[in-house]
Amino acid sequence: MQRLITLGVVVLCVLFAPAATAANVEGIYDDSFSNTGRKLIDVSPSASDKGRVLRIQPGGKLLLGGTCGSLNTFCATRLDPSGTIDLGFGPDGTGTISFDRFFAQGFPSGDTLADMLSLGDGRILFLGSNLAMLTADGKALDGSVGGGNGYIYSSNVQSNYAMAEQADHKILVAGYALRSDASGNFDMYVQRFLPNLTPDTDFGTGGGQRIVFNLGGSVSLATSLALQSNGNIVVAGYATFTFGPGKLVGIARLLPTGQPDPAFGGGGPVYQSFNPENVAYSVRIDQKGRIVYGGYTATDTTFSTRKCLINRLLANGSQDFSFNGNQAQQFTVLVNTTNAPCELFDVAPQPDGTVLAVGSVVDVYFTAVRLTPSGNFDTTFGVGGVSVGAFDPAATSSVVRSGATAIGNGLLIAGAYNGPSDTRFGIAQLTLTVRVFANGFEN
Repeated sequence: MQRLITLGVVVLCVLFAPAATAANVEGIYDDSFSNTGRKLIDVSPSASDKGRVLRIQPGGKLLLGGTCGSLNTFCATRLDPSGTIDLGFGPDGTGTISFDRFFAQGFPSGDTLADMLSLGDGRILFLGSNLAMLTADGKALDGSVGGGNGYIYSSNVQSNYAMAEQADHKILVAGYALRSDASGNFDMYVQRFLPNLTPDTDFGTGGGQRIVFNLGGSVSLATSLALQSNGNIVVAGYATFTFGPGKLVGIARLLPTGQPDPAFGGGGPVYQSFNPENVAYSVRIDQKGRIVYGGYTATDTTFSTRKCLINRLLANGSQDFSFNGNQAQQFTVLVNTTNAPCELFDVAPQPDGTVLAVGSVVDVYFTAVRLTPSGNFDTTFGVGGVSVGAFDPAATSSVVRSGATAIGNGLLIAGAYNGPSDTRFGIAQLTLTVRVFANGFEN
């Protein structure tokens, strides 16, 4: 028995909609969202509002976070499911919040947003060098954390990139930290905090765990993390090595205690290389417990050779032989008549085993991709499995970053639109059908 649920997909903007036919109408603008399927939002008076993260809140509210202003401070806005700004969010009746209003309270400037969570208790957590907690209505910093300040500085880590909330409401943060030796090199690093943002000293060593790849390189960096159903923690990013220039996709797993999992990857972190340059930007766990990641692979360090990269591993870190003929899916994106370089910033495995992913093409367009459970392009989505779009109808300006995805009323994507004189948050919505347990159960 096949059960279908029809969802509207929120994405930055779909430019190339000729794929819309009676038989194939997925992956195009859904004009029930903001009348046109897309929306640009000035979150602050600044000409530099860069959207990065999108989360769905209870009731379908769409929470968008990013960095605003020349001073680079956290900022956010919230929309109703239809794309209308929620004027009840934030302190000023505008539906927006910029953290420069908290400078007088000691909140530091110059902190670019890396990630944002809408927590189970309604509060909103922002991640950069600092972890800052907003009340659920976005009107104030939460005085119950940071000794009344509403924020803490994550001093053990050189850079933070991603967060996740555990079922017990503890917060995991992944990034990289300086090695303890005199090399000046960096390792993946994962921390855990209690709900009040004090370090959880029961995790790892004093609240954090360093992940060493032993490849001899100078850096291993965690860009994303995901939780398996048993509480194990999967982190992904990249690692460098001594055999030559470049990067390898790096994936590791920690036990719920924060200790490295000896059952993963043959007793240590997993690395994969398809070209000299390989990076995973996002990792997720599908309903079968498999590990899905997305990013890019390239023959050199220039953007011009980048290909979008999606791969799937089994829960133990070994390659999934059933995915794309036992190999990662690597591809460029057709824009007009040119195969253009691209990279993926987020992946979203679906209940039926399909995989949605979003990213950027030549820094001008966004792309949204859907693969079948077997890792092939799903031709019922977009054009041959791929949709391409831009924030503005003319598609003449850059998408600075397009890569925040969520599934609620549809596939949600957010990013930054770099117009002629003003960078703004962008969001759009595409049509999408999500098949739940196709063929009676996931094949």
